[in-house]
Amino acid sequence: MFKDILRDDLRFAKDYWEKWRHRWQFRGQSLKLGKGVSLRRCRFGRCNTLQDHTTLWESNLDDFSYVAHHSTLLRTQCQKFSCIGPHVLCGTGTHPLHWVSLHPAFYSTQTTQTTFAQKKDTFTESKPVFIGNDVWIGAQSIIADGVHIGNGAVVAANSFVSSDVPAYAIVGGTPAKFIRWRFGAAHIEFLEQFCWWNYNIEWLHQHQSYFSDIEKFVAHFSK
Repeated sequence: MFKDILRDDLRFAKDYWEKWRHRWQFRGQSLKLGKGVSLRRCRFGRCNTLQDHTTLWESNLDDFSYVAHHSTLLRTQCQKFSCIGPHVLCGTGTHPLHWVSLHPAFYSTQTTQTTFAQKKDTFTESKPVFIGNDVWIGAQSIIADGVHIGNGAVVAANSFVSSDVPAYAIVGGTPAKFIRWRFGAAHIEFLEQFCWWNYNIEWLHQHQSYFSDIEKFVAHFSK
């Protein structure tokens, strides 16, 4: 019982220390941190939120994007206004399917206790993931290394995305397949050129009423 209490106290102390260390590291930025957040070599924009027990390593999160609880982003570049659901995994690495053995002992000098590789790595274990602006990735989805997800795309919950996703496409399944487009071709082309996510906060406040209707939005800003 004493060991359990001590372990809980140590875990609490570690979470508390990590939270305040990150707050100091990113002071001056409007970054909201939950408990148990792990960060390594990351950059943030304005008004980002990381919920409880999220992990971001070597990743960037641009303005207004958030990551829900228990999600992990490794070597991921996430643009503005994107929504990463809970229990999402991005860029967690890969193995050489064409090799005799899949085990990293044969190609990596870093990830295992014993290696049969030479003095340098002979296989690229990880490639960066790119997530565009205004993207929604549903809960418990996995985004494979090297995937590029276009602006405005949607990944349905419980999906495995192993190939690029076009802008404003909705995909889902394992492996993820195209379901439908969010808008018609003309509207998608307009949004891609208009890039509303690059406008300032004052402009967004002033025009937020147009965001609930794509027809109204395009008609007004096409003038």
